Amino acid sequence: MAGFKMGSFGALVTLTGSRLKHLPFLASDHHGFDVESAHHDGCRSLAANLLHEHAELAGQVHALTRDDWKVFWGTGRKAFVPFREGAFSLITWRDPVGQKAARSEVLRLFRQYAARLGKHVVLIGISEKATRDAESEGYRPLWVGSEQIFDFPTFHTRGRRGEKIRLATNHGRRIGLRAREIFPCDDARDCDLMMATDRAWKLARPARDVRSFLRTEPMENASMRRYFVVEKDDEPEVVQSFLVCSPVSWRGWYLQDLVRHPRAPRGATEIVTLTAIERLRDDGAEFVTAGIVPFLESEARPSDLSTHGVARWAVQYFDRLFRFSGLKQFRSKFPATRTEPIFVAYWPKVVTPLVVWDLARVLS
Repeated sequence: MAGFKMGSFGALVTLTGSRLKHLPFLASDHHGFDVESAHHDGCRSLAANLLHEHAELAGQVHALTRDDWKVFWGTGRKAFVPFREGAFSLITWRDPVGQKAARSEVLRLFRQYAARLGKHVVLIGISEKATRDAESEGYRPLWVGSEQIFDFPTFHTRGRRGEKIRLATNHGRRIGLRAREIFPCDDARDCDLMMATDRAWKLARPARDVRSFLRTEPMENASMRRYFVVEKDDEPEVVQSFLVCSPVSWRGWYLQDLVRHPRAPRGATEIVTLTAIERLRDDGAEFVTAGIVPFLESEARPSDLSTHGVARWAVQYFDRLFRFSGLKQFRSKFPATRTEPIFVAYWPKVVTPLVVWDLARVLS
């Protein structure tokens, strides 16, 4: 697969390891459970290899960002879950990663670990399968949206389902928009133009300048990413939109950061997204994912937000913070081949204001 060879995750460890603060091994301080900093070289390398072989969901690679992630290992280090530790809770991101037979055990052991610490657990963005495993271990689930997945060669934009995309891309191309892949690690000019659009996008709405691991930071982990931009024939010095794609595993890609210049014409975001999907498909990807779209219904799961007290308030709070409604409107234009329901699960079966406070600190 072009742009993402078998060693991409491992290469990331080699390229960035020297820049990371090497934290000490932590297992001895965690009641006999196998826990360590994600920035420990051995941990980072093994986690990268498991991601490369077994990851299935958008954003699982966040475990390799510079944030203060810890890694909780299952027996024999066959699977792990990354987490952030708050004052009152342990907050994980996406499903456990690793051999399928070892993933459910991680959720059981992690609950035991949290109980030993006297803390709550919040599992964010987990799949339906992981949710069933969590329920069997006493977690309470809450549906929060869907993940859009484009399987190849099934994906297409023909017919009524792709009409909105065709209209937008045809309009953009008529007025001179064109897309290409760029390599900002090698081309300083392309990098500068892309980052100028990123700054303009954030200045237009300061709330977009998020500092959590959900931030848009185009050049983080750049060695493992692919970049696509849209430019306009009569404005060669402006990137109208760009899309940063991160690997899910050796099989697929995540359409991670989509950024539009405040003055970009209609069609700029649609063209860059469609171009990336088609290029990744042509280079051998089995699928791409658009990531979690909050409150987007799937065929398997209709909308149901008749939730519980503080949990419902938390969902509404993060909707206002991240403007999920606009994301839902844009992403729904693309005819995904399947949409998988996504959940949050928590233990014990109550969400307290202090847990929400931890969530707000980690996510926003």
